[in-house]
Amino acid sequence: HLAHLFWSFATLGIIDKRLLDALAAEAIRKIFEFNPQELSNTAWACAKLGYVNEPLLKAVARAAMARIDDMVPRDFANIAWSFAKIGFVDVPLMKAVADRVVQQAGEFNPQDLANTAWAVANLRMRDARLMNSVSTCAIARTSEFEGSDFSTTAWAFSVLDVAYEPLREAIATEVMRKLDSLGPQQLGTLVDLRLGACQSVAEAALQAIVLRFASRVPRSSSDFRCGLYERLVQDLDVDNFGSWGDRVLLDALGVRQGLPEFNDKAQRLVLAYNQQHLKTWWRSESLVHQRVVSYAEINVSLPSGQVLLCDERYQQNGFHGWRAQEEWILPTT
Repeated sequence: HLAHLFWSFATLGIIDKRLLDALAAEAIRKIFEFNPQELSNTAWACAKLGYVNEPLLKAVARAAMARIDDMVPRDFANIAWSFAKIGFVDVPLMKAVADRVVQQAGEFNPQDLANTAWAVANLRMRDARLMNSVSTCAIARTSEFEGSDFSTTAWAFSVLDVAYEPLREAIATEVMRKLDSLGPQQLGTLVDLRLGACQSVAEAALQAIVLRFASRVPRSSSDFRCGLYERLVQDLDVDNFGSWGDRVLLDALGVRQGLPEFNDKAQRLVLAYNQQHLKTWWRSESLVHQRVVSYAEINVSLPSGQVLLCDERYQQNGFHGWRAQEEWILPTT
């Protein structure tokens, strides 16, 4: 079945745009034959692969609305998470999902609660009824939380600036009990949120992981080129340690904080960059992207004053289409 193919490609990480486009065209033609799980699996595969095909996403949304009465909590959570992951907004569907979450929140497991809250926060939906329902059910089930359930739920409520002190306290208490189950990225999120009771132990745990990571960072260009750093990141399964953890890493690597003049300059340049890139090839009224842009200046010189490398670079989060070739700044010996 088409949905199974999408799911398989996403699980294996197979990205072949021509093949995906052909599957999407056929899926659109047969979308109303998909059952709720197949619809949610298709949406999940698009999110996992970063495959943004707006006609397919719109078709999934229409079919999901038609099958809304047949959906179970996992379907609601998966579709909401998947659409939010790639920034696709279908207001009627999200309103319908919100209504069902309010009605059925007690039937959601911790991961589904967390994913739903994350999706709502990522799309900046403000629905007090929904978040109150999620909060009430989450407090009752924090003892069942594992790993990213803690960080995802806490982050969602923080982003929406929703009053959730009882939930914060419940999460902090449970984090103390299950600290060893948290990965570095989850710890990084929780440390940045400053939940109170668990702050010092979470910082200590994250710092130990970051320093071990720093000690294994390759020190030569040949080690970088042979893939040691890539394998290190893959082994840890992390793309950042949060603001606090990243600062620990940069300090360990001897990278100083930017001077105020540089920070001011970077802020101006990033604002200008955002204005110049308001639209991308995949942005439309239905596709939104929470852009995060980093700016860096690279200046590598020898003690003699000879400049080996001088450049600037913008790095934007998210998927921006297939590139003809890789674009890397290689380390210089």
